[in-house]
Amino acid sequence: MPHSSTASPKPRYSRLKRAVVILLGSIPFVLGLLYFLWPKNQSDPKIVFERYTTPNSYFIDYQGGQVHYVDTGYGERVVVAIHGLNSCFYHFTPLLENTPILDSFRIIGIDLPGFGLSNPPNYKTLPKDFSFQKHFTGAVTAVLEDAGVDSCMILANSLGGMLSWNVAYERPDLVQSMMLMAPAGFAWDSITQPYVEGMAPWYVGAILNLRLGVSREERADAANYSFYNKEALPRNWFSQRVQAGYAFMNLPDRMQWLRTMILSQEVADTSRIQQLTQPTMILWGEEDAVLPYAHRNRFMQDLQEGYLVEMPATGHVPHEEDPRFVFNLLYDFYNRQQSTVQDELEWVQSFD
Repeated sequence: MPHSSTASPKPRYSRLKRAVVILLGSIPFVLGLLYFLWPKNQSDPKIVFERYTTPNSYFIDYQGGQVHYVDTGYGERVVVAIHGLNSCFYHFTPLLENTPILDSFRIIGIDLPGFGLSNPPNYKTLPKDFSFQKHFTGAVTAVLEDAGVDSCMILANSLGGMLSWNVAYERPDLVQSMMLMAPAGFAWDSITQPYVEGMAPWYVGAILNLRLGVSREERADAANYSFYNKEALPRNWFSQRVQAGYAFMNLPDRMQWLRTMILSQEVADTSRIQQLTQPTMILWGEEDAVLPYAHRNRFMQDLQEGYLVEMPATGHVPHEEDPRFVFNLLYDFYNRQQSTVQDELEWVQSFD
């Protein structure tokens, strides 16, 4: 018998239409993802090395890579400059060009492996227990040995500060004193939220092994977190800094090296800080947007001989933001190593 009623047939192409709509709607997302993942302008190593190598540049082979350092200045007293994460010795340029530091000290400036002009080791052949902290501290001591340094003061920033107190612990014969600007070392999970959010595209892309470079805009955004007041920087320094960072981070294997560093990060042994005997000055910008202000208290609690100088209207990189003040502090601190502790305390209090 014939049916008394029939169901309305579904549109013949409804599924196809739905698929087309979904495809078209996903285009903006796909384009955005491709922009995020697509390799940026890769730097030509020959051009970069010709641009940033100086007559005072030296290179040493170190554990499968090559470490670059600069040996400059006319003084007999040695100051070793160690930079922070995603940085390089080039970032000490404002201190070198706007103060008489080269007339007063011999400066050994180090590019840590994988930064600046220092090539990283082959990240594909590293052992599973690879430690970037040990690798970096070993690179520092290797440079000092190559440069014939048997005693020095260390001037370091951020990650470089953490490496410095590790070198001072392992080689107290080499390190006479330290001046650490916003040193790292305590819990990484306490890094300020704005900085973490701002750097997330870099780090997530690096961890997933998807990013092969960065844009100038991304370098500028990253640099913005370091400074409190860009207008107070030496003339044209911000643009020069961004251009250098863009050139260095787009060299071959740099993002893969950053991935290796992130994945191999181990907790720093901060108990070493309590055992340091070297006089150590902590400089902390009151407007630091990278490391928590409370970290300065941790250092001052643990250091046997620590001196704190807080810098108002200053961010994470005092040597770039106020190089003259940093030089004056460095010069006086070095010259006061033979004075009494009470003299030191009175001197530090004079900056309050």
